[in-house]
Amino acid sequence: MARDMLNDATWLNSVSLLSLKDGLVLIGYGPYQKYTNLETIDPEKPVFFVQDFFLSSNDAWLQHEYSEELSAKELKQHLKTFPQQQIDWQTHDQATFETAFSQLKSLFTEKKLEKAVPYIFTFTSELMTLNQLSNSLYQALDFLQDYPGYLYGHWSNNQGFLGLTPETLFEYQANQHIIKTMALAGTKKVENSHEFINNQKELREHQLVIEGLKESLASTGKIHIGETSILKLPKLCHLYTPIEIECQGAFDFEAIVRCMHPTPALGAFPKEAGKKWLADYQAKINRRSYGAPFGVYLIEKGYALCLVGIRQVQWDENGMRIGAGCGIIKESLLEKEWQEIALKTASIRKLLAL
Repeated sequence: MARDMLNDATWLNSVSLLSLKDGLVLIGYGPYQKYTNLETIDPEKPVFFVQDFFLSSNDAWLQHEYSEELSAKELKQHLKTFPQQQIDWQTHDQATFETAFSQLKSLFTEKKLEKAVPYIFTFTSELMTLNQLSNSLYQALDFLQDYPGYLYGHWSNNQGFLGLTPETLFEYQANQHIIKTMALAGTKKVENSHEFINNQKELREHQLVIEGLKESLASTGKIHIGETSILKLPKLCHLYTPIEIECQGAFDFEAIVRCMHPTPALGAFPKEAGKKWLADYQAKINRRSYGAPFGVYLIEKGYALCLVGIRQVQWDENGMRIGAGCGIIKESLLEKEWQEIALKTASIRKLLAL
């Protein structure tokens, strides 16, 4: 009976969703209830974790009245496509970004920071209508067939976010008692992936992410660092290193989030010194859900997955916006970093039919 409700387009009004590794997309829809912890939730239902970047929400867990696991093909059958409208996007944050770039170079010289990730938003006053949302979701599901990443989103009351992220914060399977994560940093056009080999700036930036993760996870268990390779996406490619942790104690979803987030791939390094810089930049440009942890916990299956919420569109009653950032280290060049942001923004628009 619950799945029949998907035949009525109004199911799109209130949704949380996340794609899983087995090719299925987990969706929660309909009314939902928020919880401060896992003690009072229904363990037979999936529970979504929806936080802001600074982990300030006191009720980040939520469960929808209805939930389903569908293949991308099945989910697309419950969506319609509509003629694509031309959307006018504008960027107002370039001066803020350039100022931050200059200030970061000074902090690097003073050895107060080694890396940080400033970001900007591209805006439109166009609203995220149900028609546009259906188009965006349909296009994302198409990409998901060949995309080494995760579809995710949460929306209700005409505001929310939808994205396709290549980055997991962590994945946990109880029967293995292993946490899997990754270092993902460095960006190039996919056709220029060969340039990573001798690019000292990109290699150093990636190594800082690995070191930051090792530092954050040191007390969690025994850490195993995998081989670095290149993760290729439709338009972009990144340096990628898998990391596994043999857990020493009981698994605690929120504790792991607070231990790891934000990683140097999206925050600042060293982590403690970077917190002030992140807060100062937030005061200039409110990131909302950009880069925030988003996940699901299937308690009965002993499975947890938490993503890094990048490559997304956000919306509310004022319009839509797309966030993109880049890792800055002492070797960074302003023009190249600005080009990287433009490349990421164009990629997100393509992924989400925007």
